[in-house]
Amino acid sequence: MVHAKLIVGGTSQQRQKAVNKIVKESLGSNLADYHPDLMVIKGNNSIGIDQVRALKSKLALKPYQSLIKIALICQAEKLTVAAQNSFLKTLEEPPARSLIILETSNPNLLLPTVASRCQIIKLGSLPQIQSEKTEIESRQQLIARILKSGVGERLKLAAAYARNREQAIQFTQIQLLAWRQLMLKKPSVSFIKNLRASQKALEMLQANTNPILTISNLFLAYTPCVKKQNEV
Repeated sequence: MVHAKLIVGGTSQQRQKAVNKIVKESLGSNLADYHPDLMVIKGNNSIGIDQVRALKSKLALKPYQSLIKIALICQAEKLTVAAQNSFLKTLEEPPARSLIILETSNPNLLLPTVASRCQIIKLGSLPQIQSEKTEIESRQQLIARILKSGVGERLKLAAAYARNREQAIQFTQIQLLAWRQLMLKKPSVSFIKNLRASQKALEMLQANTNPILTISNLFLAYTPCVKKQNEV
């Protein structure tokens, strides 16, 4: 029996539908209905280690009505790094008669050790893939614009993408994903530094730092990719 599933891709509605199907097959109840053996975690800006610890404690208890207990983490990309690390042991050795479900639109924001411990269920369609390709190009164009800008322009751009904490976190998650995609395409020392800067900024935002200041410092820390002398 699979004890952990990671649902990725598709739209939010498609992922919810996939989760609901699993819940209904396992508990005989819909996701929207109350069930004592279904535990759901949702996070506004982030999902912290305390929420994960509480979930693990409840998951360790025996089921009340059904054969299994289900723990669902919605928008798992919001899990902090500390929360993900805290959850690794449970994913590796889940309690008896338990099922863990994670759903996310950005699986690249999860630690590889988390994803590797789950059965991955991929959703999506050709139109969506084409749309994602356009979105990826848009993200990379923004990065190119930031790298070409001076200090003043970078600060103006930062203010535009950090009007509130939620927007800043979402934007930083997208930046992190874009840097990872660039790394896969053409690895460089500068890209690694910028990826790490994005990861640090995300962790700081999740720790409740000032969004404008954090994004401003991130943009100022970005390092252009320096070409080798023999490159055209």
